Amino acid sequence: MIKSSPGNNHLVNILGSIDDKIENNEQKIVKTKNLMLALFKDFQNKLLHLEPIQLGEYISFIKGRKPTESRENLQPYLTIDGMTTNNYDTVSSDKMILAKEEDIMMVMDGASSGTIYSGYSGVVGSTLAKIDCKKQEIMPLVEQRLIQMEEKIKELNTGSAIPHANKEFVQSITILLSNDEYQQSIIDHINLLKQEILNCRNANIKLNKLKTLYLKKFFG
Repeated sequence: MIKSSPGNNHLVNILGSIDDKIENNEQKIVKTKNLMLALFKDFQNKLLHLEPIQLGEYISFIKGRKPTESRENLQPYLTIDGMTTNNYDTVSSDKMILAKEEDIMMVMDGASSGTIYSGYSGVVGSTLAKIDCKKQEIMPLVEQRLIQMEEKIKELNTGSAIPHANKEFVQSITILLSNDEYQQSIIDHINLLKQEILNCRNANIKLNKLKTLYLKKFFG
């Protein structure tokens, strides 16, 4: 048990303040994600008079690879665990599949197949695939459509022993596009909201590091 003292009480207050900020950022991330999806749904509802387009006309999958033994040109290795904990191994980026923050990734193998990730930069892990899009400008809309369908994508995973994402189903998903100023305004708005999420996520990474430093300092 930690004995009560002015120093310990001060530490408790600091840690409590850090935890509150982390929680506030997490809540903001959830609200912002919901707002993006609501914005996309409203956009789609206003285009119901148009002919739907299958995502397969625009997207393809670029599967990640297992890391090599080389220790040159190191970058974070993007795995499910790494992106969840923000604790990455670093691997050589030579001849590997690389993702930027604006790219969409999908888990292709394992129990989490069909899960969507974005906002991460590094080497794409072997159980993931980067989703390549012929029209980069519509990527924010494609991402929201995939998120909208994420649970259905997971339901239709294939394979019995090891689940795999059903690429054929994903490519058959339809989307409505207007290709006008209205669509661009929605894309711009979504991109601004995505940046808010990245800002909150990065702030929490720093706050968690700060919390760890305080704990190490006082409790070794």
